[in-house]
Amino acid sequence: RIVSDECPTELEDIAEAYIMGTLTKEQVVAFEEHYSGCNPCATVLQNTAEYVDAMRAAAKKLRSDPPG
Repeated sequence: RIVSDECPTELEDIAEAYIMGTLTKEQVVAFEEHYSGCNPCATVLQNTAEYVDAMRAAAKKLRSDPPG
């Protein structure tokens, strides 16, 4: 559960779900309201986005150029 004025207890999981688009609309709104005013949560979100982007790029590269 995301409470607008408190950091989520499972911040990394929430940030990943947000990036992956698996949160409910209500969760998205609550998380956006929170992280827009919370530097630590915004930083975790940015780091998570960079990680997910890197994993997607690596998976794409492996699909187009498999090892071996």
